[in-house]
Amino acid sequence: MDKPEVRIRFMQNMDQFLSRVTLSPLFMTLLENHTCAHNLIKTFQGITDIAAKKVFIFTEFNRDRNACNELVDFLKRSGQYHAARELELYNQWTEPLVYSQDGITDITGKKVFIFTEFNRDRNACKELVDFLRRSDQPDAARELELYNQSTAPLVYSQDVRLTVKKAHTFRSGETRWFVMDGAPRGRVLLFLQVPELQNEADRFDDLFQKLYFSVDVYKNYSCDEIVDTLKTASKGEFKKDALIVMFIGHGRDQMVQGNGPSDEIHIKKLVDLFSENKCHVTLKPKPKIFVFNCCRYYTGVNPQEPVVDREWMDGTTRTFICYACADGTEAFYTGNGYTLYGQAFSHCIAEYAHDLSLTQIFNKTCDEMNRAIIQQRPELIMKNVDREMYFNPGLYKDK
Repeated sequence: MDKPEVRIRFMQNMDQFLSRVTLSPLFMTLLENHTCAHNLIKTFQGITDIAAKKVFIFTEFNRDRNACNELVDFLKRSGQYHAARELELYNQWTEPLVYSQDGITDITGKKVFIFTEFNRDRNACKELVDFLRRSDQPDAARELELYNQSTAPLVYSQDVRLTVKKAHTFRSGETRWFVMDGAPRGRVLLFLQVPELQNEADRFDDLFQKLYFSVDVYKNYSCDEIVDTLKTASKGEFKKDALIVMFIGHGRDQMVQGNGPSDEIHIKKLVDLFSENKCHVTLKPKPKIFVFNCCRYYTGVNPQEPVVDREWMDGTTRTFICYACADGTEAFYTGNGYTLYGQAFSHCIAEYAHDLSLTQIFNKTCDEMNRAIIQQRPELIMKNVDREMYFNPGLYKDK
């Protein structure tokens, strides 16, 4: 139930709808198998009031269409067919029902609607705080203000392991999102070419495993070995949801370096191994993410290979290409076993993957790096990407 007009209509009639719902033992047992229950169920168990339990379930467990469909199924299986049918109508893609002319008449329903729908971003919530103060409700204003505090700036840790926040909303499938609900969810091929950055490789290894990816780390590979590894991955059957290729090492002139200064290969040739006419049919519809954490300066020794050309654009689909620095510039280390980009990107994944898409996480990474003393300016190129990709940490479907 993620279309605004549908959600508003549902909220207008929530009081009447909830009166038809019974939190029977069977329904509550079924709810424990909901895809959002992994993280929401603990919060839910702390609510003792029955009316509040219902409001929580039907506002937090139905934030996307698939999650709402599960609630419809649970209602049917627990014998609540009228409520199931009504919820099913609200969850249609097309205009589901004619809007009520009366709106919300119940006082409690009005309060629920105001403080769930009028405070979906920080600025809107600040307005509500102001209105409460101006209407002589200082205690309620102060409490709401405490809930609406800004998140603290990221503090970079030198520890290899970071804590990943878990998602409450499942964003996977349909026409808006890539399918990202498996466990394991994807595969990571990580090439570490600089021994001094072992900490960074270990961190991403641990981080991606927490996101349900299997991780293979390859150290000091030659370009021929890198190509052979990627060819094998490209041509084999791919049953997981996403593929990530990460390179941590040296680069120049749009090339990455293997196990020596004279061992180099163009980035475009590596990515092209996964173009539609070269990869396995099972990998074509899946998102493919390439992360090149290396320098991109030009030496003038070799002709500059274009970052994007028409032939490459036509053959590469559903592909994200993340560069640690801008074209023609250098990437830098922190001196603590991490690169500037790796430090920022890893923390942004851990902090924001529960609620933001890959592109939004990349934007957060850019914002973090813009505050650094040394400006590096990462770049993201998306090639025929037709959906958003969410990692959905903590949520998965049994297959």
